[in-house]
Amino acid sequence: MPAKTVTFNPKGGPLSAEIRCGHAQDGSYVLTLWDKNKVFERFEGNFLDPNDDTHPFTGKASTHAGRLVQCRIEVGITPPITLYAVLLTFWQDGANIGALTESGDAGTANTVGVNLFARLEPRQ
Repeated sequence: MPAKTVTFNPKGGPLSAEIRCGHAQDGSYVLTLWDKNKVFERFEGNFLDPNDDTHPFTGKASTHAGRLVQCRIEVGITPPITLYAVLLTFWQDGANIGALTESGDAGTANTVGVNLFARLEPRQ
């Protein structure tokens, strides 16, 4: 799956990413902000406390131009619910500037792995 482009105001406030899991499913994630082939920042979390699942990126917004965001999510399926949904939302200055989502029916699987990618690009 190609990376989705998320545009931001390079002169605006700091960027942040928020990860959510739906359908009352549990799970964990690793959110990685890549700078070329090096990890710039890395966050780990789970979906036990939604207050812990928003991660501000270090530095001015302009410094993140061209960086890749990868979010690897492992969703635990809790029967009888077999549906799952994950949402990665990007924020700047209190506004939603882009989101990636994946959802489906896990069937008989115990877990579902999701890998979301976004490219951060400044608005012209």
